[in-house]
This record gives sequence, structure tokens and C-alpha cells, in this order.
Amino acid sequence: MSLFDVALFATAFTTLTVIMDPVGTVPIFLGLTSRYSQPKQRRAAIQATSVSFGVILTFAILGGQILRLLHISMEALQLSGGVLLFLVAMELLMGTDSSTPDTGDEGVNVALVPLGTPLLAGPGSIVAVMVAVGQAGSNLGSWIAVVVAVVLAHVADHAFLAHALPAARSRRHHAVDQDLRSAAGGDCDAAHYGRHFQVYRVSAGVLTCCHTRSLPGI
Repeated sequence: MSLFDVALFATAFTTLTVIMDPVGTVPIFLGLTSRYSQPKQRRAAIQATSVSFGVILTFAILGGQILRLLHISMEALQLSGGVLLFLVAMELLMGTDSSTPDTGDEGVNVALVPLGTPLLAGPGSIVAVMVAVGQAGSNLGSWIAVVVAVVLAHVADHAFLAHALPAARSRRHHAVDQDLRSAAGGDCDAAHYGRHFQVYRVSAGVLTCCHTRSLPGI
């Protein structure tokens, strides 16, 4: 009996990384936490990956029992997750008030929903882990491979989110400096920043729609 199933690890890690899409999650994360302070953004990145890790690990261990207990089929799980992601995408695309965006509201912890779940721990990643667990069976080495794949996938997610914050702040400061110089001492044009936010919101919504289309069975 092998102590580590390399093939299953490679398959599970690759599948999770592609479905969770850490690169595509970055603009969504930055948009939803735009009102947060720098320390709170860091905490949000940790919370989002922690929530995702907890949800995926729970379904890896108890997924089959949970679905049977709730009388939920795998197809229903995939469909409901796709609809939820579509609603998130529409909210990001449309917005209720572009001048006072509700992303990053101090009263709402977006690190839990929608970042932690369903964007990271969505139906696609949950199903992928449950399939990997089914392939592992009772083999200890295969189970270790699946757990390590889940851990490393979330380490990669957190690394992308955490390293995106300094880069985003640097670009924002550079853009503000350019706007101030072009204004020649006048007031900053608020509409200019509103247009930038709208473009950013649309980009985040399109990326979220891509998450929905990439889910198995959707």
C-alpha cells in the first residue's frame, strides 16, 4: 500500500485549481472589499480561504451522508449552485447604485458569502472533491493525497488574494497621481472614478458568469 497516491493528488489538485480559479477570483475579491481597510482586506482573504477549506473538507468527509440525509441529488446541487452564482454575477453587473456601491459594506462579511462560498467552495469544487474521495476509497495513501491537494489548492488561493492587494494599491495610487496632475490643481472628477468602478464591476460579473459556465453539469 502506497503512503501517497501521486496520480490522485495531481488529478485532484489540478481539478480544484482550475475550478476554483484563483486568478479569476482576484478582481471579484478586490471589488467586493474595495471599502475595506488594508488589515480588514487581509483578514477577508484569510477568512474566505478558511471558509472554503472548511466547507470542502466537510463535504469530502461527510458529503455523501449529508446529501442522503437532506435527500438532495448531485444534479440538484449542481443546478442550485449555478443559479446562485448567476445571481451573484447579475448583482455585480447591474448594481443598485453605482455612486454608492454596496460591495464592501461594513455590516456584511463578504468573506463568507459570496467569496468563501460559492465562489471558492462552489458546487464544482465540492463535487470534484467528492469524486476524488470516491476514487480514494479506503486507501489511506489516497486519502492523504486528496487532503494535501485540498490544502495546497487553498494555499494557492490565499497567495493570489494576498499578493493582489499591494499590486492593486500601487496601481490605484499611480492612477490617482495621474488624475491629480491632469486636473492642474482643480477638483477630482468623481464621474471619472465612477466609470472606473463600473468597468471593474462589469469585469467581475463577467468573470463570475465564467465560473457558472465552468461548473460540471451546468
